[in-house]
Amino acid sequence: MTVYRHCDVDDLARKFQKLKQVGRILLMTDGVFGATGKIAPLAALTRQLRRNATLWVDDAHGAGVLGDNLRGSAEAAGIAQRGLIRTISFSKAMGVQGGAILGPAWLRKKLLHQNPVLIGSTVLPPPWQPPR
Repeated sequence: MTVYRHCDVDDLARKFQKLKQVGRILLMTDGVFGATGKIAPLAALTRQLRRNATLWVDDAHGAGVLGDNLRGSAEAAGIAQRGLIRTISFSKAMGVQGGAILGPAWLRKKLLHQNPVLIGSTVLPPPWQPPR
């Protein structure tokens, strides 16, 4: 694992230069950093990606808030592209339980069929309804 300085695209570029021998790279970042509200420079980060790199955005604080259609920081940055992986929380802007991992079909299939946390897990409870 290699860590680049917080939101520093130049540092990321330097780190990528050192990773020439690596097969696949998974670049992970928050879309909106919850402690500060700072928005990651997703468009600039995307420009640094190579063919062997995938961007994974934790958009727990951006989904339902940012973008023309409220789809989050990736939409706001104009990088809603194929291959992008996003995790979102339904409990922040949407105020309900749960979350989602959005990404390519291969990832969804792998997570659903090989992740021990999801195998045999319990579905979300039905919404509460007042007694009649």
